[in-house]
Amino acid sequence: MTELRYDVMVLDGMRRNRADRLPDGSPIVSSPLACTLILGESDAVLVDPPLTREQVQRIGDWIEGQGRRLIHIYATHGHGDH
Repeated sequence: MTELRYDVMVLDGMRRNRADRLPDGSPIVSSPLACTLILGESDAVLVDPPLTREQVQRIGDWIEGQGRRLIHIYATHGHGDH
């Protein structure tokens, strides 16, 4: 039986594209995003994929660096950051 392991990449929150500001005048930024990679012997599963092209590139490079084939992507909840 293949043992599974996991790794997590936390991506910075994204600046909201809106005129609203926080009370101190700083821009509104979303919460950080945690993407989890579950790794088997030769395959991997990504849980909660990123949203932006830059984030997708970082995650893709990260997965490639693990030497695994991505076989599934799971989004644990449905809203704009997944």
